[in-house]
Amino acid sequence: MKISKERLKYEIAENFADATTMVSVTMPLNTGIELFGAGMSNAVSLNSRAYNLALAYGGLTRLVKLRDYTKKKFNIDEKSSLARCAHDMAYGLTLGPLVKAGIYLAAGETDWKKIGIGVAGSMGIVGMLAVPLGWMVDVGRDLWGIKESPRTPKYLKNKSKGFKKAVAAGAFALGFAATAGMYTANHFKEKVMHETYQPAGIEQVVQVNLGENRQ
Repeated sequence: MKISKERLKYEIAENFADATTMVSVTMPLNTGIELFGAGMSNAVSLNSRAYNLALAYGGLTRLVKLRDYTKKKFNIDEKSSLARCAHDMAYGLTLGPLVKAGIYLAAGETDWKKIGIGVAGSMGIVGMLAVPLGWMVDVGRDLWGIKESPRTPKYLKNKSKGFKKAVAAGAFALGFAATAGMYTANHFKEKVMHETYQPAGIEQVVQVNLGENRQ
């Protein structure tokens, strides 16, 4: 099946919008769970972020197209909040955590307890955010100029394209800043723990032994 240049351009732009919207929200939340919930190291968590970003912008978010397909398949009314929310919840809980364990293993995590906490945390995020994330994806497409959505708040709906894109970019920047702050905090935590539990060096042992011998 041949895809026109216009359609390909649209698909790439839509994938960028969907990935950026989802990453803006899930990146800091997953990072917090990995570092402060599961106790993963900065190195492992950063590796998982890299894999997540690569998958998201590489096309994994095209799974969102399944959401669009099932909405049509089950005749989900865009104006029906209950049906739309139930659909988004079911979609998120089904697809959300499927690749998490593989990502953590690829990122270098070998502790299954930490992997389990990370995956469970991801499922918790999906459960809590399935409905609002579905809303955010639709609004994000509108803000990035891909497709207008009836779910976009009135105070944004009539704003200029430049203003809408600035809002979307600002949301991503805020999520990125929050994530960077958590890695910085965990770095100092790891440093303090390393210094606190560092075994005495050879020089310290020698000094102690010399002092005992003199006595």
